[in-house]
Amino acid sequence: MPFLFKFIVHFRTKPNGFKISELKECHQDIVGRSWSYGNEIGQFCCTRNYVSPLGQFPTVCIETEEGRPVALEMQHEYGAIGLLYVEPEYRKMKLGSIATRALSEKVKNEGNLIFACVDENNKPSILFHEKNGFKRLPFRVCFMEYIF
Repeated sequence: MPFLFKFIVHFRTKPNGFKISELKECHQDIVGRSWSYGNEIGQFCCTRNYVSPLGQFPTVCIETEEGRPVALEMQHEYGAIGLLYVEPEYRKMKLGSIATRALSEKVKNEGNLIFACVDENNKPSILFHEKNGFKRLPFRVCFMEYIF
């Protein structure tokens, strides 16, 4: 059962040698590869359908100066931010934190609540969110889907 976290700190740092942009249609492949549930849910919802509305919700893409996407995060259709992904060779450079803070700022500027749903067994994600200004809320969330 996921925990709910609310974002309470507002700051952002632009990384040297990188640019912060938004996810675009051309980034569908990296989004699809980074989504840990892609294979499980593939029979019900193909990745193309999941990422095609990229322009409908705030997103962040951190790219190298050459335009290679190396970190990304997006707001889910239910409002939570998530799907954070950093290419393995770019991890430990704080790009995940920068992407999360940049996306949180975008969501805040649109007047929306900034929150993330984190699986209670995902200790690294819980620690990541707590280190990046999220506060654990005193309840859990359960998602249900109606399949017709």
